[in-house]
Amino acid sequence: MASNPTDDHALVLGSNDSALITPHGATMRVRGGGIGARATLARITGTDRRYRFAREFCTATRTLSRSGRSGTITWDLLGRGVYAYTNWCISSSQSRTGYALCRHRLKTDPLSPVEN
Repeated sequence: MASNPTDDHALVLGSNDSALITPHGATMRVRGGGIGARATLARITGTDRRYRFAREFCTATRTLSRSGRSGTITWDLLGRGVYAYTNWCISSSQSRTGYALCRHRLKTDPLSPVEN
């Protein structure tokens, strides 16, 4: 599931590995009074007239404090493709939105055996 900061294929966002996307999953720490608490991760599946891109949202597992101002959010990736991340906490006062490409075969890829 969640990420290994030493992974050769990790996208590290922010300081102290506060946000990572790897072929194994993604994880982000919520900090600074709740920055990142509304973060999302979605695989782009095509185009959409209204939102520009059609997306399939990854399921988030949230382990947040009672106030929602600190904690961790993890996601399992849905397979190969381009992922859009929004409102990801990269420091105690900043969030970031962007795109990440996953080219590796995952256990969730249909008809795609994974070599260990």
